Amino acid sequence: MISTPQALKSNDDSVGKPLRLLVVSSYLPGVGGGELQTALQVKMLARRGHTLRVLDIGSNPAAPAYELIDGVPVERFKAPKWPLLGGMVAQVKFCWRLRQLLPHVDMVQFNHLGLELVSTLLLARCYGVPVVLVVWGSSRKGVGPFGSGWRNALSRWAGRQI
Repeated sequence: MISTPQALKSNDDSVGKPLRLLVVSSYLPGVGGGELQTALQVKMLARRGHTLRVLDIGSNPAAPAYELIDGVPVERFKAPKWPLLGGMVAQVKFCWRLRQLLPHVDMVQFNHLGLELVSTLLLARCYGVPVVLVVWGSSRKGVGPFGSGWRNALSRWAGRQI
């Protein structure tokens, strides 16, 4: 089920007004089908007058921590060097930044299933910001978010809550 923000409902007077959108996804310069799809969506939405910001949760170590791509600010959260401790630190930093941004957005678009979806969903609900989930990647059993393990199970649970 998709949570639809009031600004997008057809019987709402605000239809057609620009939205402030936060996109959480792996992003350029990473090149894969999902990254290219997200970049195209961001570019098209910006052309339509919406204000966008991207939080890149990909793992491209060569990408700068912050840059403008096609006029859209992109902030990156690098993959941790130490799996457990680094992952916890990264989640805290991600949540802190998300908490700063959520009061200033109308909707969050989260692209793919991942552990950050849990944080995003919980914080967005605290701020009354709707979340739209776009799942891309392999749909083969055992691959990506459809694999085993507690992290994948938790992200699939969060995806069902939207």
